[in-house]
Amino acid sequence: MIALDARVAVAAVEPKFKGSGLPRFAVRPYPSEWERHLTIADGQRVFVRPIRPEDERFYPEFLARVSPEDLRLRFFAPLRTFSHVFIARLTQIDYARAMAFVAIDEQRDELLGVVRLHSDANY
Repeated sequence: MIALDARVAVAAVEPKFKGSGLPRFAVRPYPSEWERHLTIADGQRVFVRPIRPEDERFYPEFLARVSPEDLRLRFFAPLRTFSHVFIARLTQIDYARAMAFVAIDEQRDELLGVVRLHSDANY
């Protein structure tokens, strides 16, 4: 993957729920506040948002379009088949420890790309 002109903005998360319970959930809820409709340089409209489990449906077609060399660099192995369990691990994440953003072409209803960020729980 090559990233050109990338920017990441991280903001403090305001508590959505107030009450006598714990201030944090064990698993952070889906961060819908990070969803964006963007227009890229060629004028194409793209919906960028955190990944959700139902995005699994996009993966077979997306991975079929990816070159074998890109698959090797992406997964550190020359994979050819992708099981439901494997793809579920990519789409079902803990938003407090990892983040994956998907770019979706809403007109063609297809996945254009995915970027992932992971934090070290020890820091």
